[in-house]
Amino acid sequence: MDGSTVIFPAEDVRVGLAEDLAPFVAVIKHSLSGTLQVAWTATATNMEGTAQGTVALPVAPAQSLFDLLKEVELAVHGVEDEGDDFEE
Repeated sequence: MDGSTVIFPAEDVRVGLAEDLAPFVAVIKHSLSGTLQVAWTATATNMEGTAQGTVALPVAPAQSLFDLLKEVELAVHGVEDEGDDFEE
């Protein structure tokens, strides 16, 4: 995933607190297993510079595009939409 960037909307986060961000799916060319080390950067409106580090993201087993679309539908709406049947 060299060179890919995910940008999240600005959140009001205080020191020592956490904020859950929107889930995302990264599609890669070659299969991986285990975890993926991802660099992150954050800025603040009240100070110069950036905070940065790395986070280990779990790699899910390979899935079909249809399975991924079903998972997105479930995550967005909380239940499977019976009107949108994705068939392989």
